[in-house]
Amino acid sequence: MDAKLEKYPKTKLFRIIDTIGVPHTYCISAQHLANSSSPYLDIQEAERKGAICDVCRHRVHGKLQDKVLSYEEHKQALVIEVKSDKELKDIPELPAYLKKIKSRTEKDGYVGFVFKKGD
Repeated sequence: MDAKLEKYPKTKLFRIIDTIGVPHTYCISAQHLANSSSPYLDIQEAERKGAICDVCRHRVHGKLQDKVLSYEEHKQALVIEVKSDKELKDIPELPAYLKKIKSRTEKDGYVGFVFKKGD
């Protein structure tokens, strides 16, 4: 797990387990590989030379979104594991947990949360 995520508090009900791309994961295409001169992939350089997110390309073509998003326009949300059989709306501790992590979340640049049922 990313060291940045390990800094988030854990409780008996909640823990941060991962991140997820918003509105979707940025998808590298063959254009990125062909357009990056670095031995390591340089996404911004490849974009300057015409490479685009492959998911965006398909979604725009299918009229599911209006435009292709740059790498910087793709954001990350936190995945919170919830160890409870209750519906989220029925867990009174959830609002307090989200308030507790809000400032760190904003500082780290995350744009929201998704919830995963824990074991």
